[in-house]
Amino acid sequence: MKRIIAIVGIAVLLAAIYTGFGWANSGSPGSSSDPLVTRSFVERYVSDRLAGLGGGQAAAGGWEIEEIKAGGIFEGAAGTEVVLRSGRATCIDPSKSGILNMTKGDNVHNGQKIPSNNMLIIPRDDGRGIKAETEIIIMYKGAGTISY
Repeated sequence: MKRIIAIVGIAVLLAAIYTGFGWANSGSPGSSSDPLVTRSFVERYVSDRLAGLGGGQAAAGGWEIEEIKAGGIFEGAAGTEVVLRSGRATCIDPSKSGILNMTKGDNVHNGQKIPSNNMLIIPRDDGRGIKAETEIIIMYKGAGTISY
């Protein structure tokens, strides 16, 4: 009797191992059951999505890209989203309550350095914005004006 139980136990164990290997090899790489993501796929996917936004130009509700010379001021309207892509800039905030930095979860206050590649939201239409210390490139969504 012990011998039969041992044989049945070994048979069940072998069946479980065989089934596990079958599931592990069920999808071929690149199929829908086991997707393979390559760099070219990601680049094509991103460029297709950006093309839907207007290819870097302003589309309805899309991002605009502006180059601002040193000394220039970008003043955003309420709800304007701004990302500093290159250069150095400081915060302009006459209200002293700051511009919301969504990336870090805090505020950038008057005179503080604007961090690169951080999403900033201007909460009110009260003169808040950024001042270019060097030539800068920004992306923004919403309304804004540039002055020198």
